[in-house]
Amino acid sequence: MAAKCLAAIRFCRLRATRLEDDGTPMAGPNNVYVTDKPVSMSVSPVIEAGEDRTRVGGCDCIVASYRGKDKLKWFEFELELAVWEPGLIEMLTGATAILQTTDPIGFQWSDQAFDCSGSVQPNVVLEGWQVLQNQGSPDATFPFMHWVWPSTFWQIGDYTLENDFAAPTLNGYSQPNSNWGAGIYDDVPEAIGSLGAGFYTDTQPNAACGYQTHAIT
Repeated sequence: MAAKCLAAIRFCRLRATRLEDDGTPMAGPNNVYVTDKPVSMSVSPVIEAGEDRTRVGGCDCIVASYRGKDKLKWFEFELELAVWEPGLIEMLTGATAILQTTDPIGFQWSDQAFDCSGSVQPNVVLEGWQVLQNQGSPDATFPFMHWVWPSTFWQIGDYTLENDFAAPTLNGYSQPNSNWGAGIYDDVPEAIGSLGAGFYTDTQPNAACGYQTHAIT
């Protein structure tokens, strides 16, 4: 099969998976959330500029110079959702879910500023899917682009109550995580590097309004 160079459009799926402190997947129920209602997510790489050193002689002439390579450290995100999804808000920000039986119907913000040893931002894998377009239609072999960030942390962003649909936003950042590897879903072509990856694929997960459970093997 010839190599393909495809255009990515639309942002159709977002999956969050809870992690243990060491970056391994968290076992147990309600540890996965898949939504088909993201609107957009900006991804900003954080780059450490290479060191710039110059040696100047007594005659004010440059006798040696060095410019180090720029280095990718992590990513920063701004995520906009189309609707309020209490389970996803809880998973990403560490808010406390308000439940009706077992279904999340709301959330309470955690008092993180004065509870240093208690409420903290959860550590989650974040994954996104876009549609891959081959000229005028989705590609027949690889219809989706799969993005993976193996460790992310989130806080609630700005939102407005007004005479229009609310646009919930969340702000986050990633960190390296070498313990995600090939994940737990059997939908990556190889083990993922610690900062994440993007690759063509022929599958995307099914979304649901509520938590999902994945049996970790």
